Amino acid sequence: MNRIPAILLLASFAFTAFAKDKRPNILFIYTDDHSHRTVSCYPEAYPWVKTPNIDALAREGILYRNVYSNAPVCAPSRFCLLTGIHPETAGPAHHMRAEASLPEFIGTYPEYLRRAGYYCTNNEKTDYNCKIEPDAIWNASSEDAHYRNRPQGAPFMAVFNSMITHESRLFGPTEGSVKPEDIDLPAF
Repeated sequence: MNRIPAILLLASFAFTAFAKDKRPNILFIYTDDHSHRTVSCYPEAYPWVKTPNIDALAREGILYRNVYSNAPVCAPSRFCLLTGIHPETAGPAHHMRAEASLPEFIGTYPEYLRRAGYYCTNNEKTDYNCKIEPDAIWNASSEDAHYRNRPQGAPFMAVFNSMITHESRLFGPTEGSVKPEDIDLPAF
């Protein structure tokens, strides 16, 4: 089976929808460094995990059931999400704290969506592991960036990044909420 990069599918979807003038709004909530076991809309989640707002979004939107990480750490993964290519193919993007240079023929999904008439916002995080200026690809990219600032009637694609689960933050259980015996650790 041929595998088409997700970025191409997203761009294709946007252009197809644009042709029919039924462009959906896209809300992209991005979190780092955790698994499906820490989001309660997945049946495999720990029983003590409660994420009611994400669960509601999953019920009303799309819940992806077969999702795989393209890199073992956050910044190379964001590179892949932004460009649709594996970070190993654009070295040194596969290394943490790299600044890969992209050839001109590699675009980013916000660029494709903007060409399709979308208002694209990124609420703040821009650690893409490559030399890309956020102002060049987003309509707005800052802690104040929001889809509500779009021109009236324009469809939006809005990214909201949460730092709660990022490896640089402490996101372990608070005292009394989860006991070590409540957690199933993988065998390896």
